[in-house]
Amino acid sequence: MRDLARVDFGSDDDGLGQDDMVLPNMLYNYFNKVEFNLVTDNSFVITSADSGPPSLDQIKALFDDLNAQFGPDGHGDGAFDAKDVSQWETQRNVARRFYFYEDNLAVQRFSKDRPWSDDDHLDKPSLFVEVRRDVTDPLYTCNITIQFWDKIKDRYLG
Repeated sequence: MRDLARVDFGSDDDGLGQDDMVLPNMLYNYFNKVEFNLVTDNSFVITSADSGPPSLDQIKALFDDLNAQFGPDGHGDGAFDAKDVSQWETQRNVARRFYFYEDNLAVQRFSKDRPWSDDDHLDKPSLFVEVRRDVTDPLYTCNITIQFWDKIKDRYLG
C-alpha cells in the first residue's frame, strides 16, 4: 500500500477522472493495472493484466501487509491464516474488507449477532479485496477496490 501511495495517478483538468493506467511496478507481484472511477467517490480498482489468479503466497503477502497497515478486517480477522487457505481450497476464493471509520480503520463491522446494515458499508472509505481461483477476467475476479482513496492515503499512507 505504501508503494501505491507513492504513485502519482494524475488527473484530467477537472480532477474527476482519467483513463486506466498500468502501474510502474507490480504490487504483491500480481496487481499492476488500475481502473479509475474518480468521478463520485475517489475510488479505483487495482487488478492485473495477467489472466490467471495470484498464488497463495501472493495473497498471503497482500493480507499480511493490509493487516499490518490497517489492523483487522470488517469481520475482525487478522493476518492470512488457515481459514483463508480453507476458503481458497473449498470455496475457491478469498475476500476481505477493511474499513476507515473516523480515526480507526480497524473497527469490526460485522458479526453473526450483528449483521451489516446498509449504512455500514456504503459511502465509507474502504478497501475490498476479492481473489478467485477460477479467473475469467481479473478486473472482476482478482482485484482490490479502494473507495475514498484520498482519505485513506492522507490518514495512513501520507
